[in-house]
Amino acid sequence: MSHQPFESWLFTDDTLEPEQSEALNSHLEQCENCRQMSVALDQVFKVISTSENPEPKPGFTQRWYQHLSLYREKRSEQKIWLIVLGLFALATLILLGLFFLNISNFNWGYGLGQFIANFSLIAGKGKQILRTARSLSNAFPILIPIMVVFGIGSFSAITALIITWFSSIIRIYQPAKEGVQLK
Repeated sequence: MSHQPFESWLFTDDTLEPEQSEALNSHLEQCENCRQMSVALDQVFKVISTSENPEPKPGFTQRWYQHLSLYREKRSEQKIWLIVLGLFALATLILLGLFFLNISNFNWGYGLGQFIANFSLIAGKGKQILRTARSLSNAFPILIPIMVVFGIGSFSAITALIITWFSSIIRIYQPAKEGVQLK
């Protein structure tokens, strides 16, 4: 026995023509499967129409907005890191490209000689600085504690300025929190 178009008529939301409705009723009297399907469908509609709409737990909206805010912050941080890493990768590729373009013009013997000469100059300057420091420490023993105090003070001041600068940069580029107005 064919169940079409009767199954389609059972599941349609459209109003059936009188002939279609009469044909469906006569088919339901004869066909046990379609009758069971019709009864089950009626029970489903009854359960759906009598059930209550589910309500969210208290504070759901607030929790959802907080989660959304955290998600957006995390996405923003990820984007910043991707941009920074992308820029570093681009700079590396440019430098490598320039290196490989100029490698044919590079004289390795001259480069090694320049490296040795620069190393010798730095070593000579270091030796000269040590000699000057020894002569100052022998000639002016009172200057050493003053230089240490000013050196520590200068180092502390520079460190405080660098930390302040970094924290200012972080605060400037930190995303604004929702509900907070900037003055």
